[in-house]
Amino acid sequence: MVKSWIVVADSARTRIFDADSRSRKLTEIEGLVHPQGRAHEQELSSDRPGRAFDSVGGGRHGMSKPVSPHEHEAELFARRIAERLDDAYTASEFKRLQLAAPPAFLGVLRKYLGANVLKGLEKVINKNLVHEAPETIAVHFFGTPRQAKT
Repeated sequence: MVKSWIVVADSARTRIFDADSRSRKLTEIEGLVHPQGRAHEQELSSDRPGRAFDSVGGGRHGMSKPVSPHEHEAELFARRIAERLDDAYTASEFKRLQLAAPPAFLGVLRKYLGANVLKGLEKVINKNLVHEAPETIAVHFFGTPRQAKT
């Protein structure tokens, strides 16, 4: 049987499950936390952007940051998750991967996933399931539970 993982993530928390598709059971094996993902912009940035002079003339304007502090923290966490998944794939901890994350974070995470992990990616759900119970997460990936015949 091929080892399969289900990963649910947002910009502040990731849960990794070992998935048994036959029994439709998920076993949480690891969690990653990034509290900065929940912080407010002013908590992540120490001060206002600096000021600059125009190269021609005497104009002055505020400099803007190319990426907001919150986006930067999301990228840092996505990179950390991707590195963990790459290491796990290389160590044969899983061969198949299913992933759920809110659309904005999913885009950031996909940017950092390695080629091997992407080869094993079977299903992607654009939804934040990180706070759901394992049984609810399983329904999203495997469908409704089979009913016992009476």
